[in-house]
Amino acid sequence: MKNCNYCKKPIKPYQLSRSGQSSAGAIYTPNNSNLGFVSTSGRIYTSHMGCYKTVNKKILPWVILALIFVVIASILMSVGMIDLFTSKSYNWEDLNNHVIIDEAKKTKGIIELVFCGIFFVLCFVSGFGGYAYALSFVKNGEHANDYIDEEAKMIYDAALKNAKKELK
Repeated sequence: MKNCNYCKKPIKPYQLSRSGQSSAGAIYTPNNSNLGFVSTSGRIYTSHMGCYKTVNKKILPWVILALIFVVIASILMSVGMIDLFTSKSYNWEDLNNHVIIDEAKKTKGIIELVFCGIFFVLCFVSGFGGYAYALSFVKNGEHANDYIDEEAKMIYDAALKNAKKELK
């Protein structure tokens, strides 16, 4: 009997479950030759349908919040880089070509990059925190019986009752 990926409780035959696979692969062909090797790895995870749907429903607002943080951080990074790298200019009227540094623009760019880093950290914190928050709803296994096959449950209960009767 398999265990649920979220609540770690066994998946009974009458409970609807969902299986998925997370995998990664790498292909290496030296010097663009036709010979090479492929390396893959993967993990199959199985969960109760009730646990899966509950986790996805609870994590969705946190994922949206993390995406908003990524968008804000990306905008701040692009604007901050532009401000930081365009803070230097050359005075072409001066024969010595002195570099003129706009300190206010440079400081503004650095501050924008610092806030960009803060928003990226907030993105990861909200993503992992949201996942932990969503898992807290299914750890006790109460959503395992949200989606069941009624006919299979009757057969399972009858077989369990018969087996208990024979053990006595």
